[in-house]
Amino acid sequence: MSLFNNLNKICSLYRLLHISHFPNEIKNINNRNSLIILNQSLRCPSFQLQKRHHNHKSSLTQHIVNTNISPQFISNQNNMNNSTDWNLSHSKHLKNVTFPQSLLLTAASSFLSIVNPYRADMIAVLSETSITNLQLSYLYKRMMSSESGKYIMSSKPRILSSTVNLRRLSQLPNDTLGKKYSDFLQIHHFTPDSRAHVQFITNSEFAYIIQRYREIHDFVHLLSGIETNHLGELAVKQLEALQLKLPQTVLSALFGPLALSFEKKQQLLTQYSRWAYNCHRSIESKNQWLLSYDYERHFEEPIDTVRQDLGFIMAPQKNKKSIASAG
Repeated sequence: MSLFNNLNKICSLYRLLHISHFPNEIKNINNRNSLIILNQSLRCPSFQLQKRHHNHKSSLTQHIVNTNISPQFISNQNNMNNSTDWNLSHSKHLKNVTFPQSLLLTAASSFLSIVNPYRADMIAVLSETSITNLQLSYLYKRMMSSESGKYIMSSKPRILSSTVNLRRLSQLPNDTLGKKYSDFLQIHHFTPDSRAHVQFITNSEFAYIIQRYREIHDFVHLLSGIETNHLGELAVKQLEALQLKLPQTVLSALFGPLALSFEKKQQLLTQYSRWAYNCHRSIESKNQWLLSYDYERHFEEPIDTVRQDLGFIMAPQKNKKSIASAG
């Protein structure tokens, strides 16, 4: 328990090393008080994935460009504004860390992510500090190898409550991707705005790819019909590991099951692992990729049509009907 508590304070210690990132009023307090306040109130929070509170007042005003989408679903701005907004947002959130600090953050976030898979803040840190520029270059080249990927990288769409008209999506026919996405958010009390902003990747193009990965995560749950509990998150991580080969997804897929019960381990291995492999192969056979698929363009289409276009196979459903099922 002592080891766990010490690791849980690493985010606080990291922020102490980077006090220059905080406002002047924080910097002006005396040293003794700064240690107390920063340790107590600036600790990285534990975000429960099941309890992401809805917030319609996002300070970010990114806009998705898509001339093929009805304007009532997507805010319409030009591509240059999108890229400029992203660059400004990225610069605002960027934190420069040394190599030793990066190693420390990687070790701590790895441990805490395995112990508590609902620590979205630690999972976010791990996804950034564990990836190399070589791996990021691979993701960038893969994005630029398709027309939809090129479009996404040039327009840099964001999936936020300020860019996607959730009220309009809720009025679409029941079998459409947009309506299913709206229902998914409402049922789970999720909001698109709860995804952490990239902080530790300096290249803005590479940083956007990781941001995109976070913002499309709910679509993977939606298309697969997999719940957002511990077992469901690990099942999705297996598919993401096969598709994206991100270190964080591979680590989660390999070591995340250690915290599962024996019964859940069996279910993951016999049911979801096979599904993840088959789904990955099916997506590849369609020459598609999770990151380069422009989900926003397909809000008005039936969700089964989207699955067919993407090559996405639904996961085996147990007992109850999933909200992602058509009809």
